[in-house]
Amino acid sequence: MNSLNTVIIKFSVALALGIATAAQLPQFDFSLLKIIWILFAISIAVMLLHRKKLRSPTVFGFLLLLFFFVSGVAIYVKDDPAVRSNHYVRHASYNDQALVELKVNRVLQPTPYEHRYYSEIISMDNSKVHGNILLKIKSTGSYTLFEPGDQILVYGNLESIKDNLNPDQFDYRKYLSHKKVFAAIRIEPEHILSCRPGDPSMMNLAFKIRRYLLRNLENSSLGVKERGVLQALVLGYREDISKESQQKFADAGAIHILAVSGLHVGVLFLFLSRLFFPVTYIPQGKKIRALIIVLLLWGYAIVVGASPSVVRAVTMFTCFAIAESLNRPTNSFNTLFLSFFFLLWIEPRWLFQVGFQMSYLAVFFIIWLQPAIYKLYQPRFALDRLLWGITSVSLAAQLGVAPLSIYYFHQFPGLFLLTNVVIMPFMALLLISGILVVALAGLQLLPTFLAEYYNLFCNLLIQFIEWVAGREQFIIRDIAISFVSLSIGYGIIIFAGRMLVRRKRKHLFFCLGLCVLLISAEKQTINSKREEQLILFHKTKSTLLAHQKDRKLMIHSNSDSTLMARYPIKNYSVENRIKDKTMLNLPPTFKFQQDRIFLVDSLGFYPNRDIDVVILIQSPKIHLDRLIDSLRPEIVVADGSNYLSFIHRWKMTCIQRKIPFHYTGEKGAYVFK
Repeated sequence: MNSLNTVIIKFSVALALGIATAAQLPQFDFSLLKIIWILFAISIAVMLLHRKKLRSPTVFGFLLLLFFFVSGVAIYVKDDPAVRSNHYVRHASYNDQALVELKVNRVLQPTPYEHRYYSEIISMDNSKVHGNILLKIKSTGSYTLFEPGDQILVYGNLESIKDNLNPDQFDYRKYLSHKKVFAAIRIEPEHILSCRPGDPSMMNLAFKIRRYLLRNLENSSLGVKERGVLQALVLGYREDISKESQQKFADAGAIHILAVSGLHVGVLFLFLSRLFFPVTYIPQGKKIRALIIVLLLWGYAIVVGASPSVVRAVTMFTCFAIAESLNRPTNSFNTLFLSFFFLLWIEPRWLFQVGFQMSYLAVFFIIWLQPAIYKLYQPRFALDRLLWGITSVSLAAQLGVAPLSIYYFHQFPGLFLLTNVVIMPFMALLLISGILVVALAGLQLLPTFLAEYYNLFCNLLIQFIEWVAGREQFIIRDIAISFVSLSIGYGIIIFAGRMLVRRKRKHLFFCLGLCVLLISAEKQTINSKREEQLILFHKTKSTLLAHQKDRKLMIHSNSDSTLMARYPIKNYSVENRIKDKTMLNLPPTFKFQQDRIFLVDSLGFYPNRDIDVVILIQSPKIHLDRLIDSLRPEIVVADGSNYLSFIHRWKMTCIQRKIPFHYTGEKGAYVFK
């Protein structure tokens, strides 16, 4: 990459580092940041005006990098409620009812109990406020779904997004904050006071088109499973695919087929380029073709939901199309980072979305490493070249996303190469014919024979995926790496790639050194997880007490043994490198370190002696004042197996008696150390 103009790459990295730094910083004075940003801008402007007298371009370049770094910090924090005086979080009370006017932005996948929407608050109690919120409406038979753009007036109270209730679990609060959602509002259908359609918009029109297409596909002769694959492949709609089926695609290393991303947009771009190639023969034909392709790609992106990966891909291919129409050669790296820079400037929090990260890493490694991998073998035949081309692309992409996939999802599909070699040659046919099927279904002109052929094609795909996913011995599950190990892992891959591209011995030594560092980091992580502790997890309608010592976990519970493979034990075991798990019955009393602990269950029995910690489980019908007098505990703990009415009563009693009370449903798991 020495021969490339790396300016946009450096600016993009500086911007991303600024965004990442801002996400880790505590709240600070935003006015000071504005002053720093303005000073940098003035310094750069002065240097540009006197660029002929500029004797130190290094200083100028350093100032530019600092400018974009500070810009990254600024554009990230500008949406934080702490720096926006009119944000609803700074005016709302989480305990009082309020009259809230909302605008629906996005319809989310419903749960069995409620419908969910990302919405924007317009006003609260007739005061103008702003900010995104998660709207939850209880699911009932008479409830009518809202559409993007609908403006509704509701009566309810705001709920804060809770932190993790159990250690080492998915951080839902951080996930929503990266979508600029900082609170939720849960209402009953009868609390919806009014609803009116909003002003017409592209997203509302796209939602209606998508819903119309889905309804027509449902009325077609496509099979249920086949229709689910088609909807995911073409429209990015995965709600009709069961979680078991999605897991099989993930196990086979083919989950990217079900998520409309750069692969789909790339195939569509190539198809449209060939389809509209005759347009280039007319005057200004290249520009007209580029305009048609760009409009169709962006229209497709909006219809499928405008996810970060799709927007990234469409932005990049837009740059390609424009450069080609102007007869200007473009470098793939610069095009990639130009789209990266542009999208982060518009929406900085996309940097923390897994799909966005994996999409860019996959494309980067394909552009960088695929040519070098392809040169390792010289195919002589057409079929040989096709298969080796797919293999080299798959290897490069997998090298780019493998560490991140392990870090987030704790598994690695060992047969990903087989899956891609078999499926990728048919990907273009599968996608383009799928678009044709969807279009004909939308026009209600889908012939039965075409639906049957697509049924057969999808059925073969599903059977192959299930066969690959059934080879359990090739699926590496329940593996975890720390963020430090993730960073070192990418260092190893980068130096190994540089060694492959440039074949310099020093890169081999760097690789070996980083491998030693990776082993040391993992050993340090494992040693840090060996601390003995007792944890009372939060689990609704269940009691779950776990004793960890070294890499062993003894689980005391009143639930069945399948709990060891489910939430929250599974994630905790993976993150803490647990090797052995044992299921035991709940003991009534035990001692941990210096604490004497007693569990009071539904029978309500307790001894007449001093206890350090009392754990209330299964809603015992007790008089808590008498229990406190008898046991004189230092703290009272209640888990998720108790009725909420009991919890409220016990909490008030403890407040009156000035004894700490810990409810796992509010404060999270209770950890004894």
